[in-house]
Amino acid sequence: MADAKDCRDNAARCIEMANGALNERLQSLLFEMANMWLKLAAELERSSAVRARYQPVDVRIKRAS
Repeated sequence: MADAKDCRDNAARCIEMANGALNERLQSLLFEMANMWLKLAAELERSSAVRARYQPVDVRIKRAS
């Protein structure tokens, strides 16, 4: 599974390709794709923070012998 860094790396690659695109349509699509990768990176970071915050706590009751 990709992590936020992978998503930002993919966005950077899209931007590089967009800057070298030969037509405006392709450039526009690549910039849109970069934007989506960045949104996914942000969402993965938020999800990770929520999961870390709400990790289940292992509560076990010791029974008297």
